[in-house]
Amino acid sequence: MPYLKILFCSLLVIMLDQATKLLSLTKPELLKTGGFFELYLTYNTGVAFGMPIPQNVIFILILLILVIGGFFVVRKFDLQKMIARVPVALILGGAIGNLIDRIRLGQVVDFIKVGPWPMFNLADSAICIGAVMIVIWGGKMVRSE
Repeated sequence: MPYLKILFCSLLVIMLDQATKLLSLTKPELLKTGGFFELYLTYNTGVAFGMPIPQNVIFILILLILVIGGFFVVRKFDLQKMIARVPVALILGGAIGNLIDRIRLGQVVDFIKVGPWPMFNLADSAICIGAVMIVIWGGKMVRSE
């Protein structure tokens, strides 16, 4: 049952991410520039936050390492606890949301700019929030053995 809840939450993240990206692509006139918080369309051909990728092979290797590493980390979580399910769902949903863009467009749609931070989207936000939750509450997520 916890896996269904993770899947459901991940699907919500994916749907919100893809809907906001579609909106930014089809209705760019809704996006506003100027000020500390800006909304404008850009494409990310690199990895997180626009870091460049030297080669696609390196990108694929990094993804494989992250997936394998993530699998070993999540195996230690007590997924019966909501505090463990939420960050897993956020990270999974965000990663799949950006992966959909990579497969469909060959790049990721970004449209949010806040102050000095690089451009991002809702999938990036979900991944970061999930990672911060793991850092803050990681000890409470681990299965007691």
